[in-house]
Amino acid sequence: MQGQHDGQQSFLGMSYEELIPSDHLLGKIAQAVDFEFVGELVSECYCADNGRVSWDSVGLSKVVFLQFLHDLSDRQVEEQVNLHLVCKWFVEAAAPRDAA
Repeated sequence: MQGQHDGQQSFLGMSYEELIPSDHLLGKIAQAVDFEFVGELVSECYCADNGRVSWDSVGLSKVVFLQFLHDLSDRQVEEQVNLHLVCKWFVEAAAPRDAA
């Protein structure tokens, strides 16, 4: 049976929250800031019945936030999100983690 990717499982079979320290800066930001408002703000910019499905606007706004936070170029932020688990988790996280 082929596994399904749910966006919150690591390849080790553990959730990202188990691998990322609870006091990490991005974890604290994820607890404090609800980025879901971005989807509502830009929803009128998308056509519901024409064109390809877009990238998730909430995830993209988190990438831009990381870029600003760490003063990164486009190439550098792409590298950070692809190579660093905590950045990948932050961008893909659907909702803030529960307070520990």
